[in-house]
Amino acid sequence: MMYVLTEDEFKALKKKQTDGLAINVARRQAICTQVAMTMPIVVKWRGEKPRPWGCHLDEEHGDSEWPCDECPVQELCPADKVWSQ
Repeated sequence: MMYVLTEDEFKALKKKQTDGLAINVARRQAICTQVAMTMPIVVKWRGEKPRPWGCHLDEEHGDSEWPCDECPVQELCPADKVWSQ
């Protein structure tokens, strides 16, 4: 089946799709930040009990000590990564 759209219909459809993608990225970022701030992980070189890694994007707690190095969601997170030196 084929559909013929007017230019206005096409622009509205494209805008709806673009807006949906932006919401998904923002939602995914919020979830990733929450997980990084609350999920206890064990980092061997830290030699400590499990504790949350933290997130440099968390507004309440500011920069974490090790921004993205061992973040449990670094592969899913849409933010630009910040690495320790």
